[in-house]
Amino acid sequence: MSELENRAWSSIDQALKSRGFRFAATRGGQTSYRGRLSSGKTVVPIRIAIDDPLMMPPPQVFIEDEAIRGRIRAHVNEDDSFCYAEAQVEEYDLYNGGGAILRVLESVKTTLDQVLHGSTTDDLQREFIAYWKPETFLHSDLPSGFQGPAVSVDWVRDERHGKLVTTVDRAKRWQQPKSKTGSAFVIRVDRPLNTVMAGGPGKSLASLRAWLGSFVDDLGALNTALSSDVIDGGTLVVVAPNGSVGATFCWPEVAKIAFKKAPLVRRMRAIARGEAGMVLERSVTDSLALPDLVNARLAEPSALLGKSIAVVGAGAIGSRVCLELARCGAGAESSPLLIVDPDLYQAVNFPRHVLPISAVRTSKAQAMADEVRRLHPALTVEFAPLDVFKILQRVARYDLVIDATGSNPVGLRLNAEAFEARRQGNTFPPILHASIHGNGLAVQTVLVTPTAHACLKCLRPEHGEFKANPLKPGVQTQFTSAACGDGAHVTYAATAPALAAALVVQAVLEWADDPAAPGPRVRSRVLDPERANAPKDRSWGQDAQCPACGLRPE
Repeated sequence: MSELENRAWSSIDQALKSRGFRFAATRGGQTSYRGRLSSGKTVVPIRIAIDDPLMMPPPQVFIEDEAIRGRIRAHVNEDDSFCYAEAQVEEYDLYNGGGAILRVLESVKTTLDQVLHGSTTDDLQREFIAYWKPETFLHSDLPSGFQGPAVSVDWVRDERHGKLVTTVDRAKRWQQPKSKTGSAFVIRVDRPLNTVMAGGPGKSLASLRAWLGSFVDDLGALNTALSSDVIDGGTLVVVAPNGSVGATFCWPEVAKIAFKKAPLVRRMRAIARGEAGMVLERSVTDSLALPDLVNARLAEPSALLGKSIAVVGAGAIGSRVCLELARCGAGAESSPLLIVDPDLYQAVNFPRHVLPISAVRTSKAQAMADEVRRLHPALTVEFAPLDVFKILQRVARYDLVIDATGSNPVGLRLNAEAFEARRQGNTFPPILHASIHGNGLAVQTVLVTPTAHACLKCLRPEHGEFKANPLKPGVQTQFTSAACGDGAHVTYAATAPALAAALVVQAVLEWADDPAAPGPRVRSRVLDPERANAPKDRSWGQDAQCPACGLRPE
């Protein structure tokens, strides 16, 4: 045991004993203390079990009064431990074990106060999924608001077998060779589920029917959802405001043998007569619907959903941008993500790219499209292994173009083509240019929209001049000669394109949230403050003499 752990144990022991706790036992590497906490006029006996004095993981707390545990069953985990407030997000100080354990006790008391003396309705609703006590897990890919007959698909991942509930048309996305399909039914309830109403869901079809009747106003819909043909080998999914759960039903062993070869009509009658004998197997249903995954940890829905994006350049920056944008909603809801790059993926690209070595000497655009599709089968990803200037009309149909080539000539020409198209009365989307400066010293994005702000040429009026240059005076980019046919290249580590991609995604999300006011159009971040100095993020004004967007022709 390290000196740090010894000091932590000593501090924990002193702190707990100062609060009236006593040492109980040490078994299997776990040390327990027993004591009492007061919640109002209620005295709650608890046992606190510590695996790690450095609080990784946090201690487990057990309520040792059966009556009190029955009152707080929404906060009792499957292992009978007490789910106290913020146990997984609290930042305990490993150098102050005593202070950390006292914060645990404070958190336990706060939760007990809320549960025993406050309104527990919100707690029961918010934490229902955790206390449904599932035996298995389901997945779903259901459209928003869907209800009614569905299908279940066997979904095998890395030799692990699972089941996914979806609609008939979406099932094709998930089906694999030899995967079986079955019947399913989805019912939606308008009010949050909890385990208290009507005595809880129980373990039989009869108890589940009574419990669900507390949440479903339309009993006809409930009867359809729990009809015999669904119950006999089918899967039920209940979607509520506070989560989704699933259930399958098993015949008792004797009945399973008796009805194994019985006609369907006879089986249906037996189910209708013997609902109390149909055993419920509970599942928690994880939604794999793409919008649900994108929005799972966001305060509000991603504005990128439904936006079509064209990424020009699938290199060090572009490859990362494609993956991160897909996770943020690009390519969802039939709005495609287009990847444009005429080059092959070479072995020398490996240190700065996201593609595996197995993709060597294949099309970067196609390989990246395949890699993005691996994230989710519902993503709409297109690729074009072509020079972008050969497909400009196609690119112009997208909502946003990202220039991730890092090439000044490509960027300036895209900039010129966009303004020329608009002058001719055609539409062309905004362009977001991404670049790495110096040998990975700084990164930058420039968003050019068809409004009175600087275009890329405004910022680069002359060769070698850049108004928003993040490099300090005198700092030059170093080029390294490569083998004949490969040309020179700029050396930098993968940290630079990773930061550039993050800056791109940030700019894209702010643009998607408000295209008319997308925030600073020029953004810079520095990796080496000794040789780079990021200018303040800002929107530069348009240059009236700019040959691309201004009044003066070239």
